[in-house]
Formats: sequence, C-alpha cells, structure tokens
Amino acid sequence: MMLKLGFSPIWVEKIMRCVRSVRYSFSVNGDIVGNIVPSRGLRQGDHLSPYLFVLYAHGLSSSILSIEEHRALTGVRIASSCTSITHLLFADDSLVFFKATINDCEAIRNCLIRYEKASGQLINYEKSSVSFSPNTNAAMAESIKSSLAISIMQSHEVYLGLPSISARSKSLQFRYLVERVVKRIQSWGSKNFSGVDEGKKRMHWKTWKFLCKPKGMGGLGFRQLDTFNKALLAKQIWRIIKDPDSLVARVLKARYFCHQDVMEAGLGSNPSYLWRSLLWSRPLLEKEVCWHVGDRAKIDISKDRWISKIRVRVNMIQEHDLHSKVKDLMVNGGWNTQLVQQLFPPYLAKEILAIPTFSDQQQDFRFWPLDPKGRYSVREGYKSEMGFYDSPVCHLDVLDLFLWFKQKLKKNDFEVFVMRTWATWNERLRLIHKNDSGTKGILSDWGEKLLQEFQSARTALDVGFAKSNCSSPETWAAPSENNLQMNVDAAYNENTSSFAIGRVIRNHEGQPILDFGRQIDNPQSVLFAELLAIQEGFKVAQTHNFQVNHFTSDSLLAVQAVTTPEEDLNYAGSIATDIRRLLDSRSNTNLTHIRRSANVVAHSIDAFSISSSSNFVWKIGDFPVWLIHLVTKDLLLLQ
Repeated sequence: MMLKLGFSPIWVEKIMRCVRSVRYSFSVNGDIVGNIVPSRGLRQGDHLSPYLFVLYAHGLSSSILSIEEHRALTGVRIASSCTSITHLLFADDSLVFFKATINDCEAIRNCLIRYEKASGQLINYEKSSVSFSPNTNAAMAESIKSSLAISIMQSHEVYLGLPSISARSKSLQFRYLVERVVKRIQSWGSKNFSGVDEGKKRMHWKTWKFLCKPKGMGGLGFRQLDTFNKALLAKQIWRIIKDPDSLVARVLKARYFCHQDVMEAGLGSNPSYLWRSLLWSRPLLEKEVCWHVGDRAKIDISKDRWISKIRVRVNMIQEHDLHSKVKDLMVNGGWNTQLVQQLFPPYLAKEILAIPTFSDQQQDFRFWPLDPKGRYSVREGYKSEMGFYDSPVCHLDVLDLFLWFKQKLKKNDFEVFVMRTWATWNERLRLIHKNDSGTKGILSDWGEKLLQEFQSARTALDVGFAKSNCSSPETWAAPSENNLQMNVDAAYNENTSSFAIGRVIRNHEGQPILDFGRQIDNPQSVLFAELLAIQEGFKVAQTHNFQVNHFTSDSLLAVQAVTTPEEDLNYAGSIATDIRRLLDSRSNTNLTHIRRSANVVAHSIDAFSISSSSNFVWKIGDFPVWLIHLVTKDLLLLQ
C-alpha cells in the first residue's frame, strides 16, 4: 500500500523492518521480564501505529472513491447539487454509505477484501453493523446482511457520546446529561455553597449572573453554558467562512445557501436541528465580524461592517444610487479622497482613508477585529457575547483595563499611574488587614521611588538582553558595491496619536541618495505602521527608478511577519503578504533586521516629520545639516 501511495522502496523497507522486529517486555516488581515476539506487528499505542493507520485509512478512502468513479457505488446526497458522500472516517471508526442494492453491496464487499489483502489488517465483522433507511425492502435488507455477514442495527442511538439522530423532544433526548450533572452536584452535599442541606434550601448569597463575572470584576469566572455553547457553534460558522471547500461547508451550501453566503443564508424549508443551531449562533459573529477591504466587489457601504474601529454599520450622509459598493469609492487603485470626504462625516472619512489598498487586488474577506491576528476563537466570542467589550471599564480583566489606559496616556504618565495605583492598593491592604496607615503621608513619594527603581531595572535588563540575545548589527553596515540599501523606521507621536514613517536610500559609500518622511493618521497598530514603512519603501524606490537590493528595519516583529509568515487576517498581515510578493518578484532583494543604533538616520527622519508635522522628499543637495552630521557619524563608526 505504501508503494502504491508513492513512497520510496528504501523508506518502505525501513518501516516494515520496524514492524517485523518489534519485541515486548514487561516490568514486574521492578524487574524486566520476557521477550515476546508479537504475531501482528505493531500494537495499538505504539508511536508508529497512528502514522501507519493514517496511511491505511487513506488507502481505504482512495479505494472507495475509485469504485464510485467507476459508477459501481452510489453515495448519499442530501440535495441534487450536493457532493456525494460514500464514507466518513472518525478515528478508528469507518462509516460507509451506499444504495441498498446487491450491486453496491458486492462493490463494497470486494473493496474491503482488497483492503485486507493490501494492508494486512482484518475487519472485525462481529463489531460491525449495518443500518437501513425505513423505506428499504425487508428482503433486500436481509440479502445485504447475508452478503456482508454482519448484524443489522435498527438505529445508532448514540455515537461518540451524542445522539446520532435528532428527536423532536430535545428535553427527553438530552435528559441523561441533566441527570448526570444533578447526580454529580448531589454528591457534593453540604460542600455545595448554593445547594440543599438535608432537604432545606439555603440562602443564595450571590446571583448566578454575578458568579459568572470574571474574577477581575469580582465574580468567580463561571461560564454561562448557553453563551459558551453559542460561541462554540459560532466557531463552526467561522470554519465554513474560512474553509468553504471543506466537506461540511460544501454539503451545507448545497442544501441551504446555494447562491448565497453563509452569513446571508435563511432558515430554508424543513431545516435540520444542526442548521437551526448554527443560525441561532450567527448573530454573535454578525455583531463583531468585519470585512477586510480587498477588491471591494462584495462589500456594501451601508449594510456591511468594513471599518474595523467602528462597531456599527456605516450610513452615508448623502445617499447616492451609484455608490452602493466600496469599490465605487476607489479611483486608480486608491481611495477617491474628494468623494469620501463629500459622502462621510470627517471622523468616518479619516478612518476610511487610513485603510490601506493593495496592488494585487486580493478578494474581500472577513476577519475578527478583536484578535490581533484577526482569527475568531471561542474565548473571544464568549467575551464579546457576555459584553466584556462594550465599554473600557467592562473588559474581561484588570489587565485589559490597564491596556486601555496605556493607549490613552503618554508613556511616562502611564507608568506613574500604574505605580501609584499599586501603591494605593498596597496601602488599602495594609489598612484593612493590619490596621496600619503608617505610609499615608508618604504614599506619593513611595510610588515615585518604586517607579524609579523599576525604570532603572528595566534599563539594565534591556541592555543586558540586547547584548546577549540580539545578533543584528549594532552599527550601520554599507551594502556591497553598486548596490543600494534602504533603511526604514516608524515613530509614534504621543500628542496626536499618529505615526510617522521615515526612509533613506544609501549607496555602498554610505552617502544618502533619497530621504523621505510621511505622517500616518489612524494606523491599525504599531506593527501596521512598521510594515507600511517597508511597503511604501518599495513603491517609492520604484517611482524614483532606484534598484534597491537591501531593505532593513529595526522592528523585529515586522521583519518576522514577512520572513516567517503565519495566518494573519488583519491589515498588517495583508501588508506583510504584499511585501513578500514584492520580494519574490525581485531577484537578489532581501529584508533584514538591524538594531535601533544602526538605524539612527531613518529614525531621525520620522522624528523630524513628527516635530514639523510635514511630509517631504529630500534629494541630493537638499539634505539638511543635521542629517549630514548623522550620516558622517555612521561613516566614522563604519571605519
């Protein structure tokens, strides 16, 4: 079988040698006893067994698909346009579906016989069973049973711990789960803080809603089971959105939303319990999921949510029939600034114009804006449904609250706030538990002293970490002869909450050829700004006809996002993908990380852009004196 799947004969021989040479011993009272040679090769639980089992299962699956292609087997369809299903594999269980005819039965029996001969595995017919639909002829069912030599099971009531068929009464069908939970709670007895003691009800000191609050908000962090179940079901819809080619997505699409998107599909006629459950959870996604603007063909301006920082749908101030899709707001691959400012209020226009556009015209897709990578998770879905994101003071825990303050305060003010909050909390504990208020008069001084110690320790730690863990160059390094290098950087303006990006192109002698700086309003994140600086560096170099071979940045996260890609559905991930495409399209072009000390010129350029609140491009002969001094300093260190 492994040879048929294309594995090398040498590799197959090594694997089979492992199967044939296996020996077992036993530890009895600390002594190793026995040297048993098994007659069936590897045992269940051996580290090699799962991999071999996957190969065997793949062989069985391919064999069943082959006989279906030759029209010897008819699978099951739940709709005329649905994919035919002939088999499903769950761990070591195999479910095979076929039409109740003698021909299909013989095709399956011959397929299983071939599998046994090829794999060396034998099917346990005593543990196998067959079920028929209610409209199957009794004589045909008996003939198929005799041909396969397995027993008939009227219905598989429970499979993998859950009912196989949904009954009309869900309360009766799942009563066994309630009984298990009640039995477990009763076993707790008097230890249950909100239970029953000797048949008498006790007082409930706190409501269940309060107990379900996070510990950071005073609760015990218990989960609301119905909300958690909704978050789990929403995960299944998210999988359909992100993997539309999966089997379950294709089956559901053929049955319920042939010509629609799963987020727009209706209940339909005679829906299953599964589909009704999925639609019950869909509002959780609809509340938060945002469109990633790509080719703009799918996004409706007023109905869809496509501005990640705005949690409501956008309603245009001036209605216009021609402008119903986001693509109508574009011109020449970029935003139509005049039209956007005309149709939307200033705060919305500012957010829209900050959304990046891409040259590869990728399709629109959805992402989860509450996750740094744009990926939905049950944890984030539960937090959203419970309302922990509705306001900054209702976040899940204290850490989120402090992170919100960090965004609103300057760095020094935030550090003072944190230390004084810590000092106040310690004073409170001392006053309550020790009845001691000895530090009341020097609380502020104590907090500031603590802050100074923290800053000193952090500086020493940062220096030591940089020396021991960073292999990037400490000083600027010149490119090879006849090559150009671009250094890029992004800086944050605390006063205006905006970023500026600076870039400089230098030759192998270290001389600057082109410098440019630009301010960015409303960047998605720090990583977004750093990646945007690299992306625009490519475009500016191309505009000015410079063949830059080497790009450098002092942002390790930005360089890693490009060189070691992982799924990132946010705009930062799209920019990293675009940079990767630009790198692949150019030969002998690379992107590397350097330290801040080796990127002083680019950092000073974006700092100047912040201080002067201006965008600029400097060419040879236009460079200011302070920039020439920085370049000279780099050259002296280089020598």
